[in-house]
This record gives sequence, structure tokens and C-alpha cells, in this order.
Amino acid sequence: MSKPLRLAALLLLALQLAGCSKSGPPPLLIGITGNSSDALFSVAEQHQFFAHENQPVQTRRYASASEAGKALAKGEVDAISSDIVETVKLYEQVEWQPKIIWALAYSNGRHVLLGRPGIDSSAALAGKRLAYRQGTLDTLAVYLALQKAKLPLTQIQHIDIPAGATGESLSQGSADALLLPVLEAEALQARHAWTKLFDSSQSPEILLDVIVAEERHAQRRGPDFDKMMRALGRAAKIAAPQTGQVWLDRPQQNIYFAAGGRLADALYHADAALRGVGIAHKPACGRLCIDNRVMDLPSE
Repeated sequence: MSKPLRLAALLLLALQLAGCSKSGPPPLLIGITGNSSDALFSVAEQHQFFAHENQPVQTRRYASASEAGKALAKGEVDAISSDIVETVKLYEQVEWQPKIIWALAYSNGRHVLLGRPGIDSSAALAGKRLAYRQGTLDTLAVYLALQKAKLPLTQIQHIDIPAGATGESLSQGSADALLLPVLEAEALQARHAWTKLFDSSQSPEILLDVIVAEERHAQRRGPDFDKMMRALGRAAKIAAPQTGQVWLDRPQQNIYFAAGGRLADALYHADAALRGVGIAHKPACGRLCIDNRVMDLPSE
């Protein structure tokens, strides 16, 4: 082989080795808790939307939204799939600023408030025993139901729901009203003629599932988050319908993240609900908890 050919072969080999040594972008680690909105990550993965963006995304399962929030605070994950109430709670607990970077879905009838036979309106719940999971998104659902009857949360007696309890088992207890997922509520209505007093379709677009990141980290990995969000926007368009839930794609994000938009309104109600049960104390986070980078993403 002549010297020029040998040099060319060596140069080609060097270029190939250099190409092989390049690593792809680091994956984004997202904490999930098994709620229905986490399915969007599976849809994006199955359809290779993350691969199309050249941005790997890995999910890490936690037992609860609270545990996922702690993982975010420790830096174990880059962001968490959470909800509007957990965002306010996280803001209350940490010194740094949590930021909502994407709205995944909203409850549109997924949360249902039932009353025992004889209780036919939310107004009739004054002084009554209501079973729900306090400090969760359920608190916001109860707050919204009582708000329509002009009742504060302090006017009802809270009964906690034990882990593993079902609508059927709770109906045998002392509660006068129950907040349940829609499928359990429908079964209880059919069997025992409990009355539907409220469902989240009556206060649409407030009970939101969202993605939350830490402000400085979101700035450092902003381009990576942008790629993930573009993938999730595509996934929202093709995800299978969920009972009582509405997926939010990229164009719909504008309605939520715009100044004075629906996300700010939802945060206002979440803050008020948590103050009503003595959980929120800091000045309301409001727009402080909203990252507007999604507004710069092109619509598809």
C-alpha cells in the first residue's frame, strides 16, 4: 500500500474511532408514582418519540407523590410527574423554587363526591363526616365541591381513608360522604344508591397532573427538557383515552402557561385548599411555580 493510501486509511480509522467514542446525551430521570398520567411516558417510549428527539428518558417509580418530591429535592431525579397540589406542598417544604414545566392532563370527572342516601347536595354536608385523602389532589376536589355550596373545608369533619380501602368498605363505615375515583363511585352508586354530589367535570381544568423540576436544574438542562416535552406533546395526541381524564398536547399548553392562564388559576385554588386544612403557610407560589419555556416550543 502506498504511503498516501496508508495515511488516508489511518485518518479514516481515526475518524471512525472518534465517532464511536462519542456518547449520546445523558438521559433525563423522571420520578413517577403510578398515576394514570404516567402512561404518557410509556406511549412516547413505545412510539420512539424520545429517540426521534435524540433524548433518552428514564422513569423511576416511587411509592407516592410525596416520596417522588423528596427524591427531586435530593437531586435523585431531574423532574417528577406529579400534580398541582403536590407542587404547592413541595414549594412549602423546600428552599429552592419548584417549577411546573408541562401540564400532562386534567381530571374531567375522574374525582367523584358521593353522599349517602338522603344527602342530595354539597350544601347538606355542613357538619357531616367526609372521607378523603387529605393533603392530596383529593383535598382540592373536596374544596371545589364545597366551594360551589359556599362551604369552607372547616365546616365538614374529615375522615382519613386507610391504605387499601375500597369504596365498598368505606360505605360500611361512619362517613356521610366519600370522594372516590370514578369507577369505584359508579359501582357504589349502582349497588347502594349513593348520590353523586359533585365530579371534577364541574370544575374542569383545575385538577391537573403536571411535570415539576427544580428551577436552576431546569435552566441547566433546558434543551433536554424541550426535547422531552416535544415527545410528550406527540404522545398526548395518540394516547388512549382515560376515563375521566383529558390529555394535553403541545398547542393546549399555551392556554395554561400564558400570563393569567389556567395553570395560575389552578395553583390559586390548590393553595386555597391546602390553607383550608392548615398545610400551606408561605406566600402563595402562583406564577413563581410556573416555568414558561414551553411557550417557546413550536406548535406541531
